[in-house]
Order: sequence, then C-alpha cells, then structure tokens
Amino acid sequence: MQEAEKLVWGRWSAGSLHLEWVAPPELPKDVRQLIDQLWKVEGDKAAARGRVLFDGPIAALAGWEHRDAALTLRLYPARYSEFQITCVRHADRFADSFRRPAVGSSILLTQGGQGILGLRSKSVAAYAEHLHLFGGILTLAEGTTGVDVMHELQREIHEELGLDASDLITAPLLCGMLHEPNLHQPELVWAGAVRSGRTVDLAVNHEHSGLMQLTPADVQRKASELPPITPVARAALELIHV
Repeated sequence: MQEAEKLVWGRWSAGSLHLEWVAPPELPKDVRQLIDQLWKVEGDKAAARGRVLFDGPIAALAGWEHRDAALTLRLYPARYSEFQITCVRHADRFADSFRRPAVGSSILLTQGGQGILGLRSKSVAAYAEHLHLFGGILTLAEGTTGVDVMHELQREIHEELGLDASDLITAPLLCGMLHEPNLHQPELVWAGAVRSGRTVDLAVNHEHSGLMQLTPADVQRKASELPPITPVARAALELIHV
C-alpha cells in the first residue's frame, strides 16, 4: 500500500487555518459528459443492489499556502459525484487537472498514550475493514460556499463516538495536511486528547464496526495481527507523538 505524502506539518490552532474561495476550474465538455456517464453507471450498479449513491456539494482543493504560522487553503465548490468518479472509482481515466479532490478533515484522538482508531465497516465506499482516523470530507450546504472546519470536525466525532468538546483536554490542534495516495485527496490531520476516565465507544452508525487503541510501536510489533491501516492513519500515528 502506498504511503501518504506529508504536504505540510506543524502545530496550529483552528484560528491559524484560513479558507479562500475561488471559482471551480472549467471542465471541457467531453470530460463533463464522461463524469456524468460514469456516475450514471455507478448509480445503476448501486440501484441493482438496492442502494442509493449519495451526492451533494463538497469543498475541493485548488491550492494551499503555508506562511507566517498560518495555513491557507484555496477551495472551490464541487460535487461528491465528481470526486468519486475522478479521484476514487475511475481516477485512472482523468488527468490531475480534471480531478475534483475533496478535502478530508480527520482527527487522531489519543488517551493514555494510545491513538484511537476506528475499524471501517464493510459497507463504506473506501477502505472497508481498515483502521482509520475519525472524520470525513468537508461538505457544503447546497448553493453556498463556506464551511466551519472545526464545527464539522466536532460534529463528526460526536456522531461517530458521542464525544463533545468538553470530553477533550484542550481544543483540537491542526497538525498539518497529508496527500492520500489512493483517493487522490488532501487530508487535514488534527490531534486531540480525550480526558482520562472518559469511556470512548462507538455511537450507532454504519461507518465503523469497532475501535482499536494503538501506539506506533504496536503497529510495528503487531503488524501481522492487526487489520490493515489506511495510509493517513499510519502517517498520523508516526508523525504525532501520542
């Protein structure tokens, strides 16, 4: 499995992350038609299995800049279907300039010197039955540009683990941004420590089937006993001193 690429790394508060919105890059007519055709094919496949594919507005990355202890992301509105087709399901058919790289935002929660990872369920679209961080891609309200990254992160960990801001020792810190090699997307990586004595367990959701608490040393010593670990989770465990 390919490793995640470290694009920028450090320690910043949420206030050091700045978002700038730009117009979406133009897609040639034939590329747009191909995306639509492939999405219809994927939708028909899902319907045959009794499923409906999610689609909706997301934040995609146009570029980024790290200067003066601040990280600035240039974002544009895109569709989840565009991301799935150009970066995940049919990435080999699209040049980098035609991809719509959704911005992921995930957190490595720690407690007692161990990182807390979720075991993704069999039903998820990517990395089924892999250990991963908690979080998701940045979604937008229909017809708008703008997203509160910290609010979205806190919403994710509340939905997935039932944790509130008061369950963390301090507010999450932004540790940097990785490039996810298999999904062709950038991933913001945060760190947050859960208070001692707070039980961490899965809330009812379809995305995860279990939890594991690991140190980087565990990953090395018990590699043959563990489920596979996503490139982002592996990099986060190695780069963040848990």
